[in-house]
Amino acid sequence: MSQLPEGNEPWDSLMAEVHESVIVEDTEAVIYPQAAALSAFLLIYCDKGKGELHYREQSSELARHGLFLLYPGTAVSIKPNKETPLKLYLAKFDLFRAVERTERHRLYERQLGLTAEGKYTGPFNRVKQQLMLLSKPAPAIPVPVLRLQRQQYLMELLQMIAPAGEAGGSEQEEHWLQQVLRYIQDNYHRDLRVETLAEMAGLHPVYFSQQFKRFMDKSPSAYITQLRINRAKELLLASAHNIREVAQSVGYRDEFYFSRRFKESTGYPPTAYLKQSSPGVISLSYPCTDHLYTLGVAPRAAQLHPSFTFDTTELSLPMHGSEAWETSREVFLNLRPDLILCKDNVLIKAREHIGDIAPILSISWTNMDVYGHLRQIALIVDRKLHAQLWLDRFEHKEEQGRKLIRQQAGGAVLAIGVMRENGLRMYSTRNVGHVFYRSLQLTPPDPIRKEAGKFAPGTGFNWMKVEPEELPDYDADMLLLFVCSPEEKARMERVLAEDLLWQRHTAVRTKRYAILDWFQWMVYAPSSLEWQLESAVQLLNSLMRR
Repeated sequence: MSQLPEGNEPWDSLMAEVHESVIVEDTEAVIYPQAAALSAFLLIYCDKGKGELHYREQSSELARHGLFLLYPGTAVSIKPNKETPLKLYLAKFDLFRAVERTERHRLYERQLGLTAEGKYTGPFNRVKQQLMLLSKPAPAIPVPVLRLQRQQYLMELLQMIAPAGEAGGSEQEEHWLQQVLRYIQDNYHRDLRVETLAEMAGLHPVYFSQQFKRFMDKSPSAYITQLRINRAKELLLASAHNIREVAQSVGYRDEFYFSRRFKESTGYPPTAYLKQSSPGVISLSYPCTDHLYTLGVAPRAAQLHPSFTFDTTELSLPMHGSEAWETSREVFLNLRPDLILCKDNVLIKAREHIGDIAPILSISWTNMDVYGHLRQIALIVDRKLHAQLWLDRFEHKEEQGRKLIRQQAGGAVLAIGVMRENGLRMYSTRNVGHVFYRSLQLTPPDPIRKEAGKFAPGTGFNWMKVEPEELPDYDADMLLLFVCSPEEKARMERVLAEDLLWQRHTAVRTKRYAILDWFQWMVYAPSSLEWQLESAVQLLNSLMRR
């Protein structure tokens, strides 16, 4: 079975069961009046009014944006203030964690806790939207489908909130800003008013504007304008839209007014934008950095891989969308980029932090192979000839490589495994498998070959997880195992020497295997592939001479 990238632990092992989700607006009622012990988790969100929440001998004020997660068994009472009526969203649910997983079954245990009990923070507008989805009357949907739908809503909700104690004071103070920025990102093409944004943040419009400018170095209206102009640049770079279509897409009904605002912002009209030469580029993803240098474009700053020797300002940036963004806006403001390039898995986070600074174009990573990436980036930076020259040169190197290994390893079956914390992955024709299976045309094990045949080369299918008992299906003449540290290499060597399943593997029996450093082979980009191709030819000839 092919595998998707792992989820974000511990969430990928949790399952939810929603018992009840309601909206309470009864000013005369006293909810949970006698410190009743909860039979399940209870999530409380206060949308309006004031009251008191008592749990575990603690007392907390209930007010707007009050968000609490309480555990099963906790004694709870809620007392509303009749002068300021409460409006509460209440969700009652159970959580179950998978404690055993095999191909045939899953074993779950009920959870009585999560990360912390008590007050939580979150993007309150999104929290409210999720609770509304949970609480609204269900249309004519089959019960099993409705149950899965409610489970999805709840899990999304739990992942967007965090215990109040985990964030420092400044983070809590800035939380309203994150909420507003996300809303602007999703609605920049609409008529956005400062009053609406201020209400969302729970601040007076004047104070909201002052605080927004303190954090973002520009007023809310200037931020929205710059965001629209940058989205317009992205459309002009990446599509064949005319000026009227671009104007309407980014929120301007009048194309002439749009052109005037575009020129005020950039110094030239939108019709002249594509004629600007040598844009100052920043790369947020290290494979994109490799592609740019291959095309003869030196970025002003970039995310770098440890194997790179490129001379540019290095940026500390997340590898994946789920990781923290560490580089400040000030860095990007000082660099003054004309264009920001990234993989699609960090696009949302990049737009949230720096979407107003420059247009951001993302490369669709899994739907194209390395050649598609190169051609797409070449179109963006106007280096189509450079891309074709590299492709022709690399094809010649591939032909030479195949000739060098044909006598020794031609037709051999090769298995490529990467050891990760949660087990073994066997790779296909993408990433580390590219030069072995596509360039040198070695044969993968049958399960890999069959699954890869369902997709265009280098797309759709990257690796599959392999359980120990499945190893015989991946028998091969040669075996490459990639590890992430010297400690993992030593452990792998012990496993190969002691584990009976591994000892029956043909390549292990004949000593035609190698344990290699994953970080030297993980970059899926042009100049890295050139090094991998040369190294692969030497490695394969060495293995076949054993």
